[in-house]
Amino acid sequence: MNETDDKWYWLKEKAKSAFVNTSENYRQKILYNLLNATKTGYQKRFFDILLRALVANLEDSKELAEKISELQLQINNKDFEKFSYSIILGIMTSSKKQTGGN
Repeated sequence: MNETDDKWYWLKEKAKSAFVNTSENYRQKILYNLLNATKTGYQKRFFDILLRALVANLEDSKELAEKISELQLQINNKDFEKFSYSIILGIMTSSKKQTGGN
């Protein structure tokens, strides 16, 4: 894994941990809105939805918010798609049912 791949993996895992204690309905609502923002390339809307959801669901969202703010300034359209899908996949895999194999 190179540095860029590590960055996307880190984001996916952080998003996964941020949404693990949320309801399926909440995750579906967030995913729907994030997917729409990604499809249209509307980065401002994507970051607005994401940051609001993170603040609402993480006790300590500071590290993730700082990383996202840093990346937001550097992201071009191609990277935005990778970034957004890393976050979306993290949220999609955050279901408690998938942890521990029980």
